[in-house]
Amino acid sequence: MSIVSENIRRQRLTRGLTQAALGRQALVTPANLCAIESGRRDLTIGTLVRIAQALDVEPGRLFSAPPLRTSLGRVPLDFVARAVVTGARPYSLDVNQLADGLAWRCRPVLEAHRSPGAGRASHAAWTRAILAWDSGLRTRLLEKVHRYASSPTYTPS
Repeated sequence: MSIVSENIRRQRLTRGLTQAALGRQALVTPANLCAIESGRRDLTIGTLVRIAQALDVEPGRLFSAPPLRTSLGRVPLDFVARAVVTGARPYSLDVNQLADGLAWRCRPVLEAHRSPGAGRASHAAWTRAILAWDSGLRTRLLEKVHRYASSPTYTPS
């Protein structure tokens, strides 16, 4: 997947648009837009300009990679991992959405251990986490969630 295709997907999701809705505005079929976003199809200049106009961004903005978040700020990794398992969401909106996304990714483990965090799982939050958070941070958090969920000392409330 190229930076342009990732940025088109990121901008579309940020605006809450489906591929069909963006495709209608940009005069691109949903199948073509799906292939563009997944990097299986190259863009023509005309298609790029129409997509950028439909997203209300400058075409050049689709060529720059946004920085991924590599830290949770003052919130320790362990606290977020425990929040995923327990279902608690006491943090900022973006960290809580990250926790919901991690719960989606760990849903089988959480359900197997009857963790209340499984009920907070969100595929959309996982998609946003992929687009906004560094993969190394996500990987470390996933490992901690698996460890806490399968810990013999953890008991769901």
